Order: sequence, then C-alpha cells, then structure tokens
Amino acid sequence: MKKLIIAAVVVFNAAVVVHLAGSVLAAAVFVVFVAAFLLPACALILRLPHLRTMPPDQRLTAASVLVVLLVVPWFFVRKLVPFAPAIADVVVCLILTGAAMKFGGLRTTLEELGPALRRSRFVVSIVLPVLFALAWLGYGVPAGKDVMFHGLFAIDFGNLVSILSTLRASPLLPLAHITESGPLNYHWLYFTLPAILTDFCGAAIPAFNALILVNLLMASLLVHTVTTVIATFHPEGDRRTARVAMAVVLFAPFTVYYYQMAAARFSLGWLAMPTRNHLMLSPVNSMIVFGNNTFELVLVLFTAMQVERWNRERRLTDLVLGTVALSMVIGYSVTLLFPLAAALIIWLTIGRIARPLLVLTCAVVSGGAAVAMFRAIHVLSSVDSRHAAVAFDRGQFLRIVIFGMLPLWGLLIIAGRQAMTFFHVLIVAAMAVPSFLYIAGSRTGQIDFSMKTGSLLAIAFAPLVAVTIERLLSGSLPRWQATVAAILVALGAI
Repeated sequence: MKKLIIAAVVVFNAAVVVHLAGSVLAAAVFVVFVAAFLLPACALILRLPHLRTMPPDQRLTAASVLVVLLVVPWFFVRKLVPFAPAIADVVVCLILTGAAMKFGGLRTTLEELGPALRRSRFVVSIVLPVLFALAWLGYGVPAGKDVMFHGLFAIDFGNLVSILSTLRASPLLPLAHITESGPLNYHWLYFTLPAILTDFCGAAIPAFNALILVNLLMASLLVHTVTTVIATFHPEGDRRTARVAMAVVLFAPFTVYYYQMAAARFSLGWLAMPTRNHLMLSPVNSMIVFGNNTFELVLVLFTAMQVERWNRERRLTDLVLGTVALSMVIGYSVTLLFPLAAALIIWLTIGRIARPLLVLTCAVVSGGAAVAMFRAIHVLSSVDSRHAAVAFDRGQFLRIVIFGMLPLWGLLIIAGRQAMTFFHVLIVAAMAVPSFLYIAGSRTGQIDFSMKTGSLLAIAFAPLVAVTIERLLSGSLPRWQATVAAILVALGAI
C-alpha cells in the first residue's frame, strides 16, 4: 500500500510539472535541471566542513541558499564562455553529478536529512503542487477571441516575466526595456535562475513556464525553512506541531478579506479600511508569483537562525554566513532589509547578540561591500528618483495588521506570556517600518513597504504560535480556547 501511495504521488507530481512546464519535453528538461544541476551542487555544499556542524535541517537551508546565490555569477560565466551555453550546461552537469556521487556521501546525507524532509513532505509533494496547478489554470486562458490572465498574472507575473526576458536578451548585465535607455535598475538577481532554465542544455522553455517552475522550487524551500525555524526556536514541539504551525502561517494567516467586506458595508470611522498601507502580500501569493520575495523570506529566516547559532556557539563562520545573508537581502528586494536591520539593531542594542562590536563590524563591512557591488551592477541606482521618505501613516498599517491578521494574533494571545525572542522584535519592527516609511517618487510608494512586509509578518509569527498549536494538538487547551483557535484558523484558510 505504501509503495502504491508513493507511486501515485510521483505520477501526480509529474503531471503537475508537465502542466506548469507546458510540454513533456520542457518538464523533462526541468527534471534534469533539478536532478543533475541543482541537487548535485547542493549535495556538495552540504559536505562543506562548517555546514556539517549544523543540524541537518539548517544545513539543507544553508546549502540551498548558497546554491541560489552562486547561480548568479554562473549565469554570467555561462554567457562569457567561448562555446554554446548548452555545452557548458552538459559539462557542468556531468562534473557536478560525478563529484556528488564520489564526494557527496549521498546515502549518509539522505539518512541525516530524512527526519527534516519528512516534516514538510506532505506540503511539498501534495499541497504546493495542487496550489500551483490550480493557480496556473488562470494563466493565458482562451476566452473566445481574447486571452485572459486572472489574478496577479496580468499585473505582477507578466512584469516579472519581462524582467526575465530582458535578462536573457541582454549581452551581459541586463539593460532597460527601451533601446539606449541604459542599464536595468531592478533587483534582478533571482531571475538568473529561471533564465538559465529557459535554454538549459539547448532546450527552449518559455520564460513564463520557467519562472513558475522556479517559483515552485522556492516555495518548497520556504516551507522547509519555516518548519526548520519552528523546530529550532520551539524545540519542545514535535514534528506534527511544526507541520501545523507552518501550515497556519503560510496558508491561513490573513483575514484581510473579511475586514474589507466589513469596511465596505459599515461605517467604521477611524477603523475604516486604510488608504495607505492597505495591501499585504500573503505568503501563498508570494510563493506562486513573487519567487524573489519568497527567497528573500528564506534569507531573513536563515539570518535569524545564524544569529541564534552565533550566540550559542560563537563560530566565526556562522557570523559570516549570517551577515552575508543579511547583505544579500538587498539584492532580492531591498524592502525587507529595513525591518530586518531594525530588529537586529534593537536585538544588538539590548545585549541579546554576543560580542556586539565584532558583529557590528562584520555587518558594516559585509553590508558596505554589498551596497557597492549592487550599485556597480545596477541593482541599486543612484540616479533613480524613487527613495525612502519618512511620514507617519496615522495608524493605518496598524489597523490592517490587527484586523487583517486575526488568526495569528489570536493564537499568540492564547499562548500566553512568553519569553521575548528575536521574532517578537521582528514583528514590532515590521509593523513600525511601513507606519513611518514610504517610497517617494513611485506610483506604488504608498503600499510598497506594507505589501512585502505583510508576508514577513506572517512568517515571523511561526515559532510564536507553535506554543498554542502544540497545546491544541495535545488537547491541553481549555475547550473555549481550542474552539476560538480553530475558528480563527478556519477563517484564515477560507
């Protein structure tokens, strides 16, 4: 029976990949891309001496992050080699696969990673494929003489596909969409990964199919990382607690639609729907459409885990990895850097980070180098008219956070008093930044901070709500609290 279930899951996932890829050939190329390029690279990095000192679940996140970061320079090396990129792909796949089989310790690594992978396997192998497959039904739907793009596909996904196409067409660094308009000033680093997939090993995969497939990979990485954070910061909980808490913060955190419905039908006065900071990006929408934001959330969580490891073990490599991850946030969407940096500064100021002068020095050096690099490659621009400006929103973001995230607040309150953690500070910082900052000179400047910060707020609750989830699953909550918790989660899921 077990083998039959596994076979059914494999067939189902294969069908989903074909659906997302657009053809059997494109799906096969994607499988080769993952199995012969990404996974062997990840297996080799997993065997690095320092990473082998990490718990297996954290090690997998660290290796995956490093692989995604290293893809960026490889994308340009691939363009510069004096032969076809397809030849480079085949050669690199053979080298990586051979090295992984000889030096990667695949059997040992899989045994070590087994418990961590089992925590998230249901969501990764069933829930995410279902969500992506259903959402993809709304992309490019024929309707008579028209072609419809439902949901965020027309507005956001289409723009991101254009970034990917520009990156592919540019001779080296990406150029602007309009001829002779100079370099492209955008956080384009993430799109090098789907750009490689579009012509991997000589295949021709449409840019939009490549992007949705890579977004699926990033969504799987986020699921694993959130589960790892819960297990790391709430070690008392069992595997079921980590799974359920992860599911709540990723798939049932918001009640914004109910708030919008109430505001449209009743006069709420000061509590009315805000005009600034009224939009929050749900983790589900982030995973399906905004893969760069999804990877950025992984970087934020990885930074938090490295801070915890640094405090406990004082290894310089942990400090370096943490500051590098913090610096790389700039290149994947600078918006989330503000609340993360604010939370880290507060955490350091109140004495909760060991050897603060060394940490501050390392962060300044790494951050300064990252800013210089990102300016040089035009991820950051000094000529752009857009800039962060200060203006208090008179509590508008606070309203949307309170009424739009009732499941998470309810579970946090039911958990009772807890010792202050970094995630408490991160939540406060993530609420403060959009309340006081906006992007001047941008048509979307009134919502830029609140949109991305909404998904960060959701995952920041993950280790905190795990306390209530554990008590709920064990049956130790009073009946009325268990009922309230179940209702709030149901509201968030609907």
